[in-house]
Amino acid sequence: MKAMCLWCFGVVADASAAGAAAVVDAGALRVATLSLGEVQLPVLRIGASVLADVAKHDAELAAAVVGAGALAALGRLLSSRDASVRAHALRALAQVGKWGRESGERLRAEMHPTLVSLVGDRDEAVCQNAATCVRAPRRAAPRRASLARRAGRHADPCLLYTSDAADEEDS
Repeated sequence: MKAMCLWCFGVVADASAAGAAAVVDAGALRVATLSLGEVQLPVLRIGASVLADVAKHDAELAAAVVGAGALAALGRLLSSRDASVRAHALRALAQVGKWGRESGERLRAEMHPTLVSLVGDRDEAVCQNAATCVRAPRRAAPRRASLARRAGRHADPCLLYTSDAADEEDS
C-alpha cells in the first residue's frame, strides 16, 4: 500500500512543475523522505524516485527536497546492497545537485568520497548516476567532450569522470 501511494505522488510530480508543486504543498515530501527508512526495496526505490521527480523541475522544488531532509536519507541509501536502490538514490541526488552551485557544492561536500567510490560500481545505472553527481563544474564539460571526440566514440560518463584537481592542472 505504501509503494502504491508513493507511486501516485511520483506520477503527479513527474508530469509537470505544477504537479510537483502540488505534491510539495500536499506534504508528500515528508512521506517520501520517511519512506527511505523502510526495509521494503520497492518502497525505497519509489520514495527516491518521487524525490527525483520533484527536484527535476526547478531550483525551488529542489530546495524543497533538501529542506525535507532528503539529502541525509538518500545518502544512507548509497550503502544499500541493492543496486537499483543505489541508482534511484543517486538519480535523486543528481536532480537536486543540478540546480545551482549551492546545492551541488553541498551535495559534493557531504558525500563526495562515497559518490566517487560509486563511479566504479559494477551496475551501469549506479555508475552513470554517480558520475552525474560528482561531475566537475560546467567549465570542465567542454574538456570531457573534447576527450570523447579524440577517443572517437561517445563518452561514457563513468569513463570520463575527472576531478576538479585534474581540470585545474590542465588549465
